[in-house]
Amino acid sequence: MIQFHDDEEVVAEVHRHWLPLVEYSITIALLAILPFVAKSMLGSVSDKISDAFTHYSAQIFVLESAWILGLWMSFAVAWTNHYLDVLIITTKRVIDIDQISLFKRDVAELRINDIEDIRVEVPGFLASWLKFGTLELQTAAASKSFIMHNVIHPERAKNTISTVREKYYQSTEKAGATNTGTRQAAE
Repeated sequence: MIQFHDDEEVVAEVHRHWLPLVEYSITIALLAILPFVAKSMLGSVSDKISDAFTHYSAQIFVLESAWILGLWMSFAVAWTNHYLDVLIITTKRVIDIDQISLFKRDVAELRINDIEDIRVEVPGFLASWLKFGTLELQTAAASKSFIMHNVIHPERAKNTISTVREKYYQSTEKAGATNTGTRQAAE
């Protein structure tokens, strides 16, 4: 579970776009009808094959059911992974939760003051039309970057992070000015 600091507030939660999940769902649906199409095609080729399907119908039903159950479980895991992938923007950090598999997740966080550059890439017409893309946060280290793919409204996320960064720097400048004034008064 993610622990937030006392003075930290969640500004936004950004999820991944639904299109990759739909693509996977279509693949699963096509794989689900595959045994039934194959059975009907093979059954129409020969009477012996048709008789075999009739004779072994219970066993074939069990295999078809196991196939459908396996595909359903695969879809459920993919949906769970998609649903649990989230980017949390707070007043102090950006937290990327990447659900890799059912029991494995990668949580990466980046402090707002470590962000040097924010880049958005929208690859192609479909991504532009459906408003999703890649969000890349560059840190002070030259080789390290924080990349999130298939983010919904990446421009909006970029603007939110930029706004939070500006507010963070303004608050630290005010705190620095207050501390300097207090020290000068004490002297």
